Amino acid sequence: DSKNGLRVPGLFDMTNSVQRAETSVRYNTSRKRINSIYAFTNMDYKGVYFLDITGRNDWSSTLAYTKYEKKGFFYPSVGVSFLPDKWVKMPEWVSFSKLRGAYSIVGNGVPPFITYPVSYVTAGGEILASDAAPFAEMKPEMTHSVELGMEWKFLQHRLGLNLTYYRTDTYEQFFKLPALAGDKYAYRYVNAGDIRNQGWEITLDATPVLTPDFTWKTSLNFSANKNKIVELHEELKEFVYGPTSFSSSYAMKLVKGGSIGDIYGKAFIRDEEGHIVYGTDGDYKGLPLVEGDGNTVKVGNANPVFMLGWNHSFSYKGFSL
Repeated sequence: DSKNGLRVPGLFDMTNSVQRAETSVRYNTSRKRINSIYAFTNMDYKGVYFLDITGRNDWSSTLAYTKYEKKGFFYPSVGVSFLPDKWVKMPEWVSFSKLRGAYSIVGNGVPPFITYPVSYVTAGGEILASDAAPFAEMKPEMTHSVELGMEWKFLQHRLGLNLTYYRTDTYEQFFKLPALAGDKYAYRYVNAGDIRNQGWEITLDATPVLTPDFTWKTSLNFSANKNKIVELHEELKEFVYGPTSFSSSYAMKLVKGGSIGDIYGKAFIRDEEGHIVYGTDGDYKGLPLVEGDGNTVKVGNANPVFMLGWNHSFSYKGFSL
């Protein structure tokens, strides 16, 4: 923008500003559109058996130039539940009981300009061509999930237990691979992979104090997830991701049979009892011996083994904390 007007009226040039003009660089951002149709139905039988069914179809602009551009991609879900305390007589200390199960598929599109890459104009005016070939056979990513659980309430809802087991498998993820010999592009995209997550979540809740004026509720939550890379692309032995600039000796990789979050690097050589082995002669005398050349040895995982949380809520005459 010009400051204090123009030196020569009608000459709209940055150098024609009375004072130095202020400029700013604007970065173009990509946009995408998703149109959807969603339907659901809920049914129950005598307030004991319940059935929930959903269906959704998405049309994503990022899947243009593929067969999914017109038909989109469909993903359903079905859930069933059963209330045992409504079916048989329970002891008086059982206030509520529920068994549940669900199966669902969740679809996901891809980032823009994968199926039809475009060139970019940089801030300096340079044209930057795409280095990856168009991927007209791109498929949407699909996650298949199974969940089983139960919920119990005791002593007039003063105590509660909620237990859930889940397993998810994510298929048709997209990866960027080197191009085949003779291609005019340096890279190509492929659909591949099976990433599995399974685990448990347990919640215990209680109301230790319940009076007309004061209530104290507490809940303890435990969760544990195991992740496994079941399959990658046949041409992809490993996939490096995450921050790589801080060190060339460590990296996060996806490797078949491993887990998301695995860290690879150098590691100390250890004996059968787990003690670090030290050099006995030469330049390495007295120094710990290292195995691995760069990021080749798995040294750990960034994800927690389990998570534990303890929450409290207090209310007094309409005020909550």
